[in-house]
Amino acid sequence: MGGKVSYIGVLDFYAKGVAEVLSYEKKGNLIGYGSAPEGVENNEIVYELIFDAAWDSDAIDLDEWIEKYCLQKYGYYGEEMKAAMDLFQRSCYGDFTDHPRFWFQFRPSKRSQASAHRSREFFEAVEKFAAASDSCDSQLYQNDLVEMTAQYLGLVADNMIKDANRKIGRSRLEAYNEIYTLLCEIDALLASHPNLQLQRWVSFARAWGDSEQEKAYYESDAKRLITTWGPGVNEYAAKLWSGLVKDYYAARLLNDAQSRKKWQKFDILSWEENWINSVWKNSSKPYSNPVAASKELLEKYRKYAY
Repeated sequence: MGGKVSYIGVLDFYAKGVAEVLSYEKKGNLIGYGSAPEGVENNEIVYELIFDAAWDSDAIDLDEWIEKYCLQKYGYYGEEMKAAMDLFQRSCYGDFTDHPRFWFQFRPSKRSQASAHRSREFFEAVEKFAAASDSCDSQLYQNDLVEMTAQYLGLVADNMIKDANRKIGRSRLEAYNEIYTLLCEIDALLASHPNLQLQRWVSFARAWGDSEQEKAYYESDAKRLITTWGPGVNEYAAKLWSGLVKDYYAARLLNDAQSRKKWQKFDILSWEENWINSVWKNSSKPYSNPVAASKELLEKYRKYAY
């Protein structure tokens, strides 16, 4: 749904459901299945499993399949990796919602709609996955660790928002300054991921224009698709992208908090339109060592997770 990157999906269902329905005695003319993946640069393990199931008439042994998946993708499936994958199955990959989003991705009045998976098992799964870094040094492992850590920290940011909203005055604004810092750290982490960057999206859009006016038009149109979208479906795409986290979600959040401190009304709709229609300049700087940064950030913010 919009290519949201939050981890979600019931792996056990995808592993067994296809074989079950295709062997059902009353299946009639049913001979296969289809998929409508709206934005596939997310939840890679889900799509790999869904399409693997098409080539097997029997239910897939999920434990065996996951081991092969990790060996093929990361070249490693040691104790920490296995523990992480078991915990993922018991948490985000044993759960489903069609619009997984974080609180910080919503306008302040809409945060009750947040639905990114949250559980102790998920936090533990990410920590176990990070612990495998001493034995696994593949680029694909680094990419996934960055993505997992960003989601872990996104849930931490949501926890900090809850706490901040219980405060008033200067203490509330100070709490939001800390949240802004965390979101900027998430942004820097995502800057090292090859796909999770606003820069790619904007560059693709601007490339279609022949004049600066056309380039600016295509850029604004592209930015609207991943933010306000249109009436009734605001925050639909909810990307966890470098550039977008810092310059849109974090900046919007801090502007709202600063306005409340001054007892002023923050015209959030005008702020959003201005961001969409202004030429964006990338200021996101990645960490020099994303794996080390991921582990440091997990340790730094762990107390806010549980």
